[in-house]
Amino acid sequence: LISALYWGLVSAAEFRTRERRKPQDGAQDITFTEMLLAIFAAATSLAVTGPVVLLLTLIKSPLVLLGATVSASSQALGAIWKSRAGPFGSLLLLVLFALGFSVGVPCLAIAIALSALVKLVGCALWPGYVACGWLRTVGAKRRVAHRRLTV
Repeated sequence: LISALYWGLVSAAEFRTRERRKPQDGAQDITFTEMLLAIFAAATSLAVTGPVVLLLTLIKSPLVLLGATVSASSQALGAIWKSRAGPFGSLLLLVLFALGFSVGVPCLAIAIALSALVKLVGCALWPGYVACGWLRTVGAKRRVAHRRLTV
């Protein structure tokens, strides 16, 4: 076991040394023009897709709020009705239900608002991120083609 561990560490060190001695290809980055194209793609997506996604989220959010509230309330009230906890136990459960309802609904509303904000940020950042990846690939192919022409 110790010899296998030693052999593995020595092999890893030799591999690392060989990789360091290889010539480096340079930075695989995009040019300023390509960066401007990625920023344009992000801004266009935010201007076109952003309002549509935000509008759909705002149209859908009252339905989500109402559906979640009605579903949770019917399940909770059904459980309270079937619990047979006696008059004081039922009263305590109803008070706890009212407390949970008064805390849960604002939390759900805040979550919906944060969801809309995250969707807007995603509409701006994700297309720019994808565009940068595509442009980096195109730039690497361009550099390889340029090297072939100059050699």
